[in-house]
Amino acid sequence: MSRDYPIEIGQRFEERQSAVFGRQRRTLWRVTAVTPRTDGLVHVTVVKEDDATDMRTFSGPTLMDSSRFWPAPIENGSPLTED
Repeated sequence: MSRDYPIEIGQRFEERQSAVFGRQRRTLWRVTAVTPRTDGLVHVTVVKEDDATDMRTFSGPTLMDSSRFWPAPIENGSPLTED
């Protein structure tokens, strides 16, 4: 893991989205894999918390971009929380 991107498996992020029909949508993603590359870039795989079939991979800088994502607290009882 790069020191510049302190992203860890299990960490949650909220995607910043504009309001749809006056309602703010809240999309939460949980980190399932962090893959450092030889060129120094970090790839992060996330899964949508309310639809585990929706997986995406972002670069570390994209996930850390506060205009696109905000860190979200880890909550017990989340669909991806292991018991």
